[in-house]
Amino acid sequence: MATEVLGRLLTQNAEASALFAQSHGYAVFDMRKLSLLPATAGVGRGVAVSRETGQRVYMNMGSGGVGLAVGIGGFESQVVILFETAADFQDFVTLGYEATAETGAVIGEDKTEQVVRFVDGRSFFVLDKKGWRVKATVGGTRYWADKSLN
Repeated sequence: MATEVLGRLLTQNAEASALFAQSHGYAVFDMRKLSLLPATAGVGRGVAVSRETGQRVYMNMGSGGVGLAVGIGGFESQVVILFETAADFQDFVTLGYEATAETGAVIGEDKTEQVVRFVDGRSFFVLDKKGWRVKATVGGTRYWADKSLN
């Protein structure tokens, strides 16, 4: 899954491909999210890979929150995180990461003028049914190493 999703991102998004060339590592997650009225919750699994050492760390993710959207439904998406430095990668896999703010733009017909870049050592990309979205962070999401797989 990780190889396929990363390949899709790099093929479909030239800006992400250029940023990947500068990155020291990446993580790819498959996420399932459920919305029930204004509440949302999501879970996922993935792998973080150091491009320098080849280290692979299997990880979990979970998200939750309350939003303005009202409705019932579920969806799946894939998340790719690029890490600017080796230290950013190591902090992610050893300490985990918790994001609470969110900004983004759809890549494609609805693209805004947001620049694809590293923010605090990370760059987030989310693939959903609308296409690739660029994220400064992913709202209300926690990432942690899966001790049973590592």
